[in-house]
Amino acid sequence: MPGELAAAGGALVKLLPSTLVAVFLAAAMNLRVGVAGAANLSWNSGAGDWSTSANWSPAGPPLPADRAFLGDSAAAENSVVKLDVDATVSWLEMSDGMVLDTNGHAMTVNGQLRVGWPANGNSTLPPRLRVARGDKAADLIVNDFFTVIGAEIELDGGVIEVNAHLQPSSNSRLYGAGIINVNDSSFSSNGLLEAAPGGIVFNHNGSGLISLDGETSLGTVMVTGYDEVTKEHSTLTINSQVLSGFDGTMSIGGGFVAMNLSSSWTVWVGGVINFFGRGDESAKLNGSRVEFMGTANVYGIAEFNAPSQWRFTSKALIREKGELRLDGAAILRGASFKQTDGTAGGVVTNNGGLSVFAATTIDLPTGVFDWDGDGAPTLTSIGSGGIFTLNVDRIENDSVSDPDLAYNGTTSVGLNGVLAVNTTEPWRHAGVIRLGGGRLNGSGVINLNSLEGRGRLSPAFIDNQGSISADGGELIVETAGVSDLDGADGDGVLNAQKGKLKVLGFGSLVEFDGTLNVGLLGVPQEFEMPSGGLDNTGAINLAGGLYRGELRQDGKLSVSFDSTIVSSNGVFGANGSNAINADLRLDGVFAVEQGATFDGAGDVVVLSNSTVRAEDGAAVALRVDNFGVVAPGEGLGEAVGILGVAGYINEEGGRLAIDLLSDGGVAGGGHDLLDIRGEAVLLGGTLEVNFVEGFMPSAGDEFLVLRTLAGVSGAFDHLVQPLLPDVKLAAVYEEFGVRLVAVTIPEPSSITPAVCGVFAVSRGWRGSRAGSLRLGLQK
Repeated sequence: MPGELAAAGGALVKLLPSTLVAVFLAAAMNLRVGVAGAANLSWNSGAGDWSTSANWSPAGPPLPADRAFLGDSAAAENSVVKLDVDATVSWLEMSDGMVLDTNGHAMTVNGQLRVGWPANGNSTLPPRLRVARGDKAADLIVNDFFTVIGAEIELDGGVIEVNAHLQPSSNSRLYGAGIINVNDSSFSSNGLLEAAPGGIVFNHNGSGLISLDGETSLGTVMVTGYDEVTKEHSTLTINSQVLSGFDGTMSIGGGFVAMNLSSSWTVWVGGVINFFGRGDESAKLNGSRVEFMGTANVYGIAEFNAPSQWRFTSKALIREKGELRLDGAAILRGASFKQTDGTAGGVVTNNGGLSVFAATTIDLPTGVFDWDGDGAPTLTSIGSGGIFTLNVDRIENDSVSDPDLAYNGTTSVGLNGVLAVNTTEPWRHAGVIRLGGGRLNGSGVINLNSLEGRGRLSPAFIDNQGSISADGGELIVETAGVSDLDGADGDGVLNAQKGKLKVLGFGSLVEFDGTLNVGLLGVPQEFEMPSGGLDNTGAINLAGGLYRGELRQDGKLSVSFDSTIVSSNGVFGANGSNAINADLRLDGVFAVEQGATFDGAGDVVVLSNSTVRAEDGAAVALRVDNFGVVAPGEGLGEAVGILGVAGYINEEGGRLAIDLLSDGGVAGGGHDLLDIRGEAVLLGGTLEVNFVEGFMPSAGDEFLVLRTLAGVSGAFDHLVQPLLPDVKLAAVYEEFGVRLVAVTIPEPSSITPAVCGVFAVSRGWRGSRAGSLRLGLQK
């Protein structure tokens, strides 16, 4: 709000209350009453030198105790008075178009200096005080109030020292180049403060307050001059402890305004800063942090070198292809950065880092957001609940042929935060976007580096040529279009090592020749594609945790810690290479094609309610621990074949499914065979037999359905088979195999105690290694 200052402690202090102004003006209205030994002297001539006696009435130049008046008589107006000597007076008034030029000499006013008031109305020109640089420490010293009303103070390299209040009025002008020192007092400019090439340095050395827009908020600051000869720009430097809030207008050309304060300063809602960059030369705002609530108009290049906080009322209007460069750290609390000409382009450049805590928009429909700036990659932080929307033609000066022009900064998106990037074409991301419970949406993104964290990735699509990594929770990938999870060259990486990675929006298998990592050093994590899965020709590394989804494994599969593949359908393809160095638990329906290779120190564990089917000639060079169903050949009721395994355990709930196609021909051609290089351990379970293509065995037919090189221990609890009218299958347990034998079912009247005794003995042998032949019938 006008005329207030946010002090370091947070309290607001009023600048020059109306009562103080009234007291000040009353003091300024003192009648010209002389004191003992002093005189009131008036200039009574046209142009002339200060020390010429005849130019004064009474005659003689003013002495240090005298009061001097320029312009208080009709005989003296619109004239130039030059100091030709150093001069000291107790009081000085100027009015009616009079000009006082210090001319390289020093003027000291021990009392008040009033320029422009009171006026006699004898001139329409404003009085002007020109302070030129001399050889003294200061060229103008004022030890009491310095009042400027409807007048001009020109700094021509000079130094002004004020030891009380300096107050230009609303229709006054303080301009030029030089130094203003205000000591233990205040400065309130209701008029125009205009720096020329060479610049103004304002040093506030006291405890008073500084206001660049005055009490009326009409104060204006202009730093727009340029010297074509010296190529010098205007500059304004404010060195002070504190500065009152600014509600006026500040215009900066190719030079700079530097606010060197001990605390931040504020541009209020009504405050306006105009940046007029010249070609490649920028207009700069430097110094202490600015709390920005007003409007910035950007023509050419504008640099916010100062740290800044942009409130919800603030807006930056990018005009005529202007560029706003945020070179200091910027806090965005609802700001709007907007291109005002729909065809002119415009640029916003982030060099200092951004922190977004409310809905903030960069709206450049034909322009560019240079997100990571010119130097080292920058940081953008979107806080909890913050929304950062980029409606731009391009991110960076994006070029497919030049990856260095892609965004390579780091952006974090907090809980419920949103980063919405809406570009004309897909944008390229070569940095890091880390979600901490937030969301990325908008246009398609070409990921060249890292999308990570927990939350939701939901742009139009993702071309993943870098990595997508869950970290700290669940990361959901849900895109409207079809995403490329591994990139065109198969360089893409999916990581579910520190969290769950869930991919939605795919209704079928997706070709994948990248890398998927699930789990980290045995810490269980999960990768899930609930409505699809991967057709893998790349690499899947399981170091603990779950793969949940369909899978065709024609690439490399590595299991280094106990892991589970959860799938409704899965195929270990003919070209797949499977390095199983810890238990691989299969939970679903799987097929093994001939040519798939398996090695390592782990087991393949077929979990309860799961099935492994095998093509004829397929081999799993590992021990298979079966709690579900193992079906050599292509599975139940389909065909017959041989499945080779390194070892086999049939658990109590496990089933070995055998298909019979002919009357005992070659294994793999006439019936299924489980061919075991090591030992077969039968802990119970079920041997399940099916007849395919209408085949029915006859008495005496034999089928070798399990063969082992290291022996068989134990037996199946159950033999399940289709019902036949006069033949049943019996399981014959041999030392190195299990054979099915078709036997005639005896008529009930022909069953003798001897036959019953044979069957009883055979059941009693289950689990024994004694003897070379054991029999079992269906229970």
